[in-house]
This record gives sequence, structure tokens and C-alpha cells, in this order.
Amino acid sequence: MNKTDPEHSISSVSNCNASVLSDVKLPTLSVPTFNGKIENWIMFKDMFVASVIENKSISNSIKLQYLKASCRDEALRVIQSISISDANFDIAWKLLEDGCSNKRELLNAIIKKLLSQTNISESSSAIVNLIVITNECIRSLEVLHYKVENLSETMIMFIIVEKLDKSTRYWWEKELNNSDDFGTLKQLL
Repeated sequence: MNKTDPEHSISSVSNCNASVLSDVKLPTLSVPTFNGKIENWIMFKDMFVASVIENKSISNSIKLQYLKASCRDEALRVIQSISISDANFDIAWKLLEDGCSNKRELLNAIIKKLLSQTNISESSSAIVNLIVITNECIRSLEVLHYKVENLSETMIMFIIVEKLDKSTRYWWEKELNNSDDFGTLKQLL
């Protein structure tokens, strides 16, 4: 009987798998883009941080070049005039963060995206799209530490604020003093 050593067999298989995996050419990841719309900020920020900011082999001036190349429309206008240097990356990133990290505005944008989905037809692609957008909104809410089951007051407030005329909405926003705080239904009513 020819018995092989089990440890030797496992080791050989592991070595074979490792060499096959090292020969696999993965596609190059592209840097995400950001157009300045607040509802796209969370996803962009997470991807940009993971792929560029946390990469210790890239200097801040190169990170700033990546950031400028990733920005479109309104986001690009915010940082376009900042010259490329190591010191300016943190300034540019902070400008984008300050403009897009207001928790109340992010929450409003997510709820608006969720509520503005169109009625769907009986096509599988429309159903899939509805599910994808809804799950995307739920994940974004979770990133902001909102549990879906605890959103009833926030949803009611969003709907009411959306119905306010421009002047009344201005005064409500002023009452909140541009804070992250969403306010309460009691305050609003």
C-alpha cells in the first residue's frame, strides 16, 4: 500500500494554489468620482479613503492630484483653484468634507432619494433597480448610525419640511443654526 503523508499533500496543494493565485492578474481599480452631490458623498468618501488616503506609499501632492481628477462639477469647483502641494491635500479634503458632512443634510438627501423613486413597471430590471436603490439608502442610513426601524419621526419631519414654502423653510433652517441636529417634530410643529 502506498500511503502518502497527509501533511505533505496539504502542503503541496497549498503551494499549488498560492502559485496559481499569484499568477492571476486582477483588474486595476479605478479611483471613484464625485460630482458634489451630497447623496453621493458617503460612498465616494469610503472608496477614496480606502484606495487613496490610506495608501501610505502615495505622497499628499499625488493624493491631491487623484482628488482633483476624481472630482467633477460642483466638487471640482470647490477645490479647483488649490495648487498641487503636500500641504494642500488636507485643505482640499477638508473643504469637501465640510461641504458634504452635515449629518442632517445627508439624512435629508438619503430620504429624498428613497422617496423620489418612481413607480415601477412590471419589469425585472425596474424591480432590481428599486431594490438596489433602497438597499443603498438603507446602508447609507446605517453609516450615519440610523436604524431603519427608528426613523418614523425623522421621515415625518422630512416630509413636512419638504412641503414648507421657501421662506418658512429658510426660517426653520435658521432655527437649526446649520447644525447636524435634525430638530424634533415638537419643535417643528
